[in-house]
Amino acid sequence: MTFTKETMTIPNSLYGDKQVPAYVLAGVAVAKNGKAWGVYHFASGIAIYEKLQRPTLAEAKAVAEQVAALDVDWHRPGDCAEFKKQFALAPTAIRAIAAGGA
Repeated sequence: MTFTKETMTIPNSLYGDKQVPAYVLAGVAVAKNGKAWGVYHFASGIAIYEKLQRPTLAEAKAVAEQVAALDVDWHRPGDCAEFKKQFALAPTAIRAIAAGGA
C-alpha cells in the first residue's frame, strides 16, 4: 500500500487548529505527535486511539495499514452517521491492533 504526503488539520478548541504534515492511506493518517507517531482519521484530524502511537514512522505506518484494512470507510467525515455506525463496530479490532495483534 502506498501512503501519500498531505497536510492534515488537527482540531484544538483551546489553542486553535494546527496544520501538520501527514502520511495518508485510505483515509487513515500518520502524523508526528510529540516524540511519537500517531494514527488519525484524516477527514477529522482526530486520533483514532492513543494507544496506536508508535516511536517510529515505519511502525506507525504498519499500524495504519492494519487500521485502514478494517471494514470502515475512513474517507467519510467524522460526523457522518454512517461513519459513526461503522466505527462503533471497530473498537475491539483497534484495541487488538494497539496491543500488537491483528
